[in-house]
Amino acid sequence: MQVLFLNASSPHSNATNVVQTESNLTGDSVGPNKTAAVVPGIMDSPLAVDSYDVAIYDGSNHVLFQKLGQPGQASAGGVHVNVGKYTGPVTIAITNIKPATEPGITGTSSTAGPAQTDSVKFSASVAPEFPVAGMVLIGGLGAAIGIWRLSARRQSLT
Repeated sequence: MQVLFLNASSPHSNATNVVQTESNLTGDSVGPNKTAAVVPGIMDSPLAVDSYDVAIYDGSNHVLFQKLGQPGQASAGGVHVNVGKYTGPVTIAITNIKPATEPGITGTSSTAGPAQTDSVKFSASVAPEFPVAGMVLIGGLGAAIGIWRLSARRQSLT
């Protein structure tokens, strides 16, 4: 699971606050790159984060996974999550998000003044990577094709 910390209070990128130096038409441009499409909406404002805690809860609010004090690496964080064979609804809680004091620099959280932390919680669903029913269907279809080919081959030999 990858976590990207974005500035929710920054304005969304649009043609007003992002100067367009290139056209979206191939071969028509005012800049050096004549094939690049300009889409201001895909530009985000990341925030530097010192650390955060992450927890994943099942549908009954039991902890499936939890890691504390994860480093926010360059406004992003990667966490390897293993919830075993659990499938179903989950709630992902990212708490104790501590901003870095210098933009773009992690590991410099200030101890002066009140501690600033933030949190977010959202729902998702965990589905099996290889559903058993699908595997049985594929296996049955493969067996049926194999039997059909074998019977067709026997008939051609006789």
